[in-house]
Amino acid sequence: MGGIFSFFLIGVIFFTSYCVWSCMNSYRASRWATVEGKVIKSADRLRLKKGGNADFRKLIEYQYAVNGKTYINSRIGYGLKGSSNYDEVSAILSRAQYNPAITIRYNPYYPEQSALIFGFHKGIKYLVIFISIWDGFFFIYSFTTWYSGKYDISYIGFLLKY
Repeated sequence: MGGIFSFFLIGVIFFTSYCVWSCMNSYRASRWATVEGKVIKSADRLRLKKGGNADFRKLIEYQYAVNGKTYINSRIGYGLKGSSNYDEVSAILSRAQYNPAITIRYNPYYPEQSALIFGFHKGIKYLVIFISIWDGFFFIYSFTTWYSGKYDISYIGFLLKY
């Protein structure tokens, strides 16, 4: 039982940390300064996985200038993995076909950091839902295992005193 418990605990720590990091950075990006830039490269990528599943990704590279210095970046947004924001990125790229000028959010303290999608977007929503399910499963598993007496987790007993 200890191996499964450790596996889920590591997953909870890792995934929750990534979720918090992504949410914080996506929120910060919504408050960054804006600048006009242009798309310099875009592509669709299809990656086939085992079992016949496919992962679609939109790849984009854009250029912008801050205080006379030119930057090139490919970050679409924080908390985006796989095709979670395929529609939003497709909309940006379809507009860029006719007008390559796009609005870019950049960090005023570190202008090399930028994002096109920010705030509580669909990718962040999916991430929060996934983390909630993962953490909920872990805590239910931990409680039921502890309650049934099959696994000794008395080392966290000090939490139950309060």
